Amino acid sequence: MPTKYLIKQIRHDIVGDDTTYNLRRGNVDKTKKLLTEGLVYRDSAYINADGLDEVFEIGNIHHHLVDRIGKFYSISVGDVIVNTQTKEGYVVMPIGFSELGSVA
Repeated sequence: MPTKYLIKQIRHDIVGDDTTYNLRRGNVDKTKKLLTEGLVYRDSAYINADGLDEVFEIGNIHHHLVDRIGKFYSISVGDVIVNTQTKEGYVVMPIGFSELGSVA
């Protein structure tokens, strides 16, 4: 049975180029800090999938399966994927994903 994932994406309207650069390189510590502050990331979509790789595939190829909340762009490095059941978060890295721990 698929799991529901929340996709959080960077708010480019309030983030400077230096912060965007760090987040787009998969800076885990910076991502955790900014998630805690609650300003830089916005909820953009829900995706039902059988794991993170499938979330990435759906978010980049099968856009008709994405339940958009607002603006949604293809999933990219620096985006955060949250398992809505466990609240575990993962940042998209240049290769794979890094665990962030619990994300409220």
